[in-house]
Amino acid sequence: MTASGFTALARFHLHVGARLAIRAAAPLAGLPFVAVLLQQDPSGALRALAAWLLGPSGGVSAGLALAALSLALASWAAPRVTTGLGAWPRHLPVTHTVHRRAALVALATAQTPVLAGLLLLAPAAAHQAGGIVPGRLAALPVSVAAAALASWPGTHAARSRPLAWAALLLAATADLALVPLALVLVLAAERAAGPLAAHGAASRRRSSTLPLPLLLATRALGLAALGAVVASLAPVAAITFLRLNNELSPAVAAGAARLGAGIGVVVLLTALTERLAIRRPVWPWSRSLPAGAVRHVAEDALLLALPCLVPLAATAGLDPLAALAVAACLPSLALLAAGALRRSGPGQTGVAAGPPLGGALLAAWVAVLPGLALLALAAAPLAWRAAAARDRRQKVSRWDELHHRAVGDPLSWSAR
Repeated sequence: MTASGFTALARFHLHVGARLAIRAAAPLAGLPFVAVLLQQDPSGALRALAAWLLGPSGGVSAGLALAALSLALASWAAPRVTTGLGAWPRHLPVTHTVHRRAALVALATAQTPVLAGLLLLAPAAAHQAGGIVPGRLAALPVSVAAAALASWPGTHAARSRPLAWAALLLAATADLALVPLALVLVLAAERAAGPLAAHGAASRRRSSTLPLPLLLATRALGLAALGAVVASLAPVAAITFLRLNNELSPAVAAGAARLGAGIGVVVLLTALTERLAIRRPVWPWSRSLPAGAVRHVAEDALLLALPCLVPLAATAGLDPLAALAVAACLPSLALLAAGALRRSGPGQTGVAAGPPLGGALLAAWVAVLPGLALLALAAAPLAWRAAAARDRRQKVSRWDELHHRAVGDPLSWSAR
């Protein structure tokens, strides 16, 4: 990033820190003012305060008081400065280091009331015995920077904050010999601070190892998908009770197991596809992205097929060969469901009756003729090709209005 770009970002954070400093200045200036006015000799109390903060009489205690006040201001401003940094500023062409340093400018600016108060007290302290301690003035910039770093909520705060606190303590001594060491600690703390720590949903999204399309689809399915998985076990349970309570021939028992597993898979695929079509409809604009139609269809088919392993596993405990026969049909069924998501016209939600009906018929035929499972497996490339062709026919510029009540929506074109 160019120097002018950093200057613009720093100017933005400078304005943020200035607004925070103005908000904090009123109570910080009001409380000492009231305390001084309550004294019998207000002018003498003001001179004594100036001598204690800036003169040799204050010593380390005055430095610690100033450090605590700066740290309190920076800690108060930190969440207000960093709240929006996880949103649109992340899209700017700048590094995490530039974001951090620009935000530290705001945290330092928020401590302006402390510097302004000391500036107003400086003439009174200069006329006292001993005058102003040079080390106190030299340590002020270092103390402000250390307080900003001590309040920065970075990912490596455990490493940077101890260095910043040590710099604050060294600056509080007002010893000119220790100010360079405090400055070195501040620079080390800034290098170790790290980027802004993420919280809540943003952190979960960044830490997810799933590809973005699968992540969006799984979030769209939500916990309600568990109910569909449980419902898919009902046909398997019914067939299990049928086999346990009746004396069936091996061929009939195997066919019943295939029928239960097939119906369970079709029920689950239908429920998941309906929910996915409503909560995460296929976005025609995604056709303009580098990923092709074959990949889009494969991602949806994989997402729909994975939960089907539950009824298949339940069937495998009853009849492994029956579960294997239905599993051979699963690729074609999942690809047909993924193709059904690619609706051909606007204004349609949900899935047509064709894929569920076709899946149920296939499950019934495989229950009677298990050899059809091999034909279904061989037809998977054809189903993939058909679903990909349907995805390619999506019109990129098609407008699909949100499916909610238009009344009260100022952005709805059809509201009356």
